[in-house]
Amino acid sequence: MNRFLRVVALGAPALLIAGVAEAHIGLHQPMTFASGAVHPFLGLDHLIAMLAAGVYAGTRDGGASWRTLLLVLAAVGAGVLVGVGGIPHSALAVGMAVSGLMVGLALLLELRFGAPWVTAAAVVLGLIHGHAHGAELTPVEGMGAYIAGFLVSTALLLAVGAACGAAGRAYPSSGMTAIRAFGGAVSIVSLFSAVT
Repeated sequence: MNRFLRVVALGAPALLIAGVAEAHIGLHQPMTFASGAVHPFLGLDHLIAMLAAGVYAGTRDGGASWRTLLLVLAAVGAGVLVGVGGIPHSALAVGMAVSGLMVGLALLLELRFGAPWVTAAAVVLGLIHGHAHGAELTPVEGMGAYIAGFLVSTALLLAVGAACGAAGRAYPSSGMTAIRAFGGAVSIVSLFSAVT
């Protein structure tokens, strides 16, 4: 398992760099399940925030981990629906970057919060990211399929992050070092995104 954690730690920078130049390309493509499913992988802000939220959830004990993941996903879905036709994406860009920075710092510093704080943070993070992506959309035919694809891929990112977080918790010395490094990278990228 230590080898797996090293691969994850070495692969994290590649995930962080993916999609930097064109974070939200493809919005003018047809609204299909497939185009929605691809979208979360094209936006660096959403990609790292969902992975980091999943990692944080994975470091929590059993049921708390799954509740956190489901809360984030439900809040993303609600945010998308509220955001359709809502405020412009640019108004939420800073909020998305700050949410990524907060999760990254929580991982880097191994911060542990009680259930009420984690619940509130999961809902806020999900709503901000969902609303920002929903605000990019205009109500058209096929939008439901697009949103479904978007949510499936977001769930995948959360699950992959949670698996890495659980692996890190199972191997505290090397695993938590990899998680702290990932949290630091997420913080740096999010901070850069917030100031640019």
